[in-house]
Amino acid sequence: MKEPQLLQTKAYDYLIDLIKKGKLKTDKIYSLNQLAKDAGFSKIPFRDAVLRLEQERYIDILPSRGFTLHKMTKEDIIETYQMRNNNFDHRQRQPVRNNLTPICDLGASVEYER
Repeated sequence: MKEPQLLQTKAYDYLIDLIKKGKLKTDKIYSLNQLAKDAGFSKIPFRDAVLRLEQERYIDILPSRGFTLHKMTKEDIIETYQMRNNNFDHRQRQPVRNNLTPICDLGASVEYER
């Protein structure tokens, strides 16, 4: 039963790569089924990857329509900085190694408040 997890991980890696390379646009609605088909994945592992990306706030799911890239709010940015600050080893004055997205990658999806 490891294969479904492996397929979900591959689908996740595929989608996160599209996001980080800027190949998905913030104001476009994407069809989960169409992207899965285009990438050669079955629906279930691809859906699981999309659910994980929603939990990580990379995307927003639109029920019965698909998904869009998440537009970061001021609160999202503050929370990201707080998480990064918590991952700083103050004794050694060095960041703790982690898999958080570099802050420069966040700028593409920021929604500015007016």
